[in-house]
Amino acid sequence: MTTRIVYLLSAVLLISCSNTINLAVPTAFKEQATRYSVAGTNKNKMDFTIYKTSKIKRGLQVSYPGWGRGFIMENQLLNLVGLQKTEIVRNEKGKFRFSLSDDQSHADIFGKEWEMTRGIDYKLNRSRSLFNSYEQAQEYKYAFSALIHLSKPATKETWELLITNIYERSKDPNPKIFTAIKPDDNGIVTNGIDSFFIKGITIRDTETDKGKKGRLPFAILGGYEVRTSDGVAAIVDVMGSNVWFYNALNSDDKFIISAIAAAIFARRVKDVAW
Repeated sequence: MTTRIVYLLSAVLLISCSNTINLAVPTAFKEQATRYSVAGTNKNKMDFTIYKTSKIKRGLQVSYPGWGRGFIMENQLLNLVGLQKTEIVRNEKGKFRFSLSDDQSHADIFGKEWEMTRGIDYKLNRSRSLFNSYEQAQEYKYAFSALIHLSKPATKETWELLITNIYERSKDPNPKIFTAIKPDDNGIVTNGIDSFFIKGITIRDTETDKGKKGRLPFAILGGYEVRTSDGVAAIVDVMGSNVWFYNALNSDDKFIISAIAAAIFARRVKDVAW
């Protein structure tokens, strides 16, 4: 059983044994922000209360293996002690398009995702246990891009969104035997003049709707901060399907941030909403 599967089962077990896990929004920000719940984040339409999307049209989401290296000479020695070494490569990609609008503004959103994982699987040949194998992460690459064509009564503009996460064990200054890919997603959204910066929020300490506190065995991606040079403008809570808007935002900034959040919620290759 691979490390990735063990982590996923641990998270599912923890969540199934409790109520909804909430993203902990800092009190200082919460006191100056307003939360909007987003309905339909796991469906084909979303409702932001103040904005609504069209039906989300998706291209074919494809998963396919890559070419793994052989370890013929090494395995001849490893087999003598009951071990087998195999390189495993996985690729997955997807794309979608939809629109977001209210009475004043309209945005056409086109998104693409790509994820690649490469790992070394070590297997005990003489064991029938479910835990007879371990996959050690060697390389991980994730890229999410979106074009947001924004139309307002007076202007039209295009924003570009890019979120990435890259890990290479060969460049890790302190690699561990049991390596997990950090949920370290970061990115930028820009129209060439103005920009927002995207920073992933990882959580371990949790709290349910009933106030019960818990702690995950590992950090998971809980959401994103949308920042400007002045500080946090919004928080996209992918676990609870919420968007927290800083109260001082103007309507234009609130709309483009909603389009960014809608694109993030629409992803399926990296589906981090529980």
